[in-house]
Amino acid sequence: MICNFMIFPFKYSIFGPMARAPFPQEQPIFEQSNSWGSIGLCNVRGYAFKMHIFPSGVGISWGWAKIFIPKINILSVEATFMGYKLIHNSPELRNPVIFSSKENFEKIQSILGK
Repeated sequence: MICNFMIFPFKYSIFGPMARAPFPQEQPIFEQSNSWGSIGLCNVRGYAFKMHIFPSGVGISWGWAKIFIPKINILSVEATFMGYKLIHNSPELRNPVIFSSKENFEKIQSILGK
């Protein structure tokens, strides 16, 4: 439960009144697990942190939790010394999303037209 509050703002957490957006009804372009990552204040280790790249945005699954970030809400994706960082303005998920896969980074850039 504590990790839920570290990833999602209260109103989108398990106790909040709002529901998170489901994955779109389209086939992912690319899916890959990351060896590590972080969302907001929560660090994730192991291959349970999986990114699903859709033509319309990025889906993230981690065990029980799933979240979709439409590409119109993605402000930037950049390489950093810690891996790759995705900054967004979606109210459903805390910033930033940091992940380890270069392939995910390249696919996100391609759907954003960069």
